[in-house]
Amino acid sequence: MPTKGSKGKKGAKKGKDGDGPDVTAQMKRVRLEVAKAISELQISPEMEIDKLFVTKLHDALTTNSKKLVFTGERPGPIGVNALALALKELAPLNVNIKTLCFWRTPVRDDG
Repeated sequence: MPTKGSKGKKGAKKGKDGDGPDVTAQMKRVRLEVAKAISELQISPEMEIDKLFVTKLHDALTTNSKKLVFTGERPGPIGVNALALALKELAPLNVNIKTLCFWRTPVRDDG
């Protein structure tokens, strides 16, 4: 039972830089699931899909965003399948993503 001066639940721990929450445990799981999905679909390492997804998911976790936005990056149909497989295992426990957005060109691009 909390005492008079305590506040109950504590907030998320800050990372090493103090700029966002510590997401090391979640990122371990993210890297594992992305690698597993890529190996299941037999995607070649030259596509560097894993780096793209791990970077995007890390950004979403540190900013506490619930959406992934891909602007200009094209993971292709196989990459999207890999992302879907990884998110099936990760969401909502490790990654709380509600929205996926794939933009063909960057925002405010005249093309």
